[in-house]
Amino acid sequence: MLNKYDLIKMLLGALRGDSEHIATRELASRERNKFWLHNDWMWIKDLEVTLKHIDKFFIRNNMKISESEIISMLLENNNEKIMKEYQQELAELIVSAREAIDQLSNTE
Repeated sequence: MLNKYDLIKMLLGALRGDSEHIATRELASRERNKFWLHNDWMWIKDLEVTLKHIDKFFIRNNMKISESEIISMLLENNNEKIMKEYQQELAELIVSAREAIDQLSNTE
């Protein structure tokens, strides 16, 4: 079982082509019932899609951001700060990712 931080790190790493994270992501997909409850997989897929959109947002706007900065944005619980600091599109993606994370039943 992965905690929220490690889950986001794994998904981002896999999206960005890190071979270790890709292998972990593939294992989690094949053996998802060992990692999560059945309903959680739907939220993990939703989170993965949202992370892909967040990553594309930064690429499209020629902005560099580290995995740890994205993880911080998602795990901090300050929507007002996010709305002030980032464009509306990104703020909405972050809120969407947080909603998916909050639905997961067995992560810390």
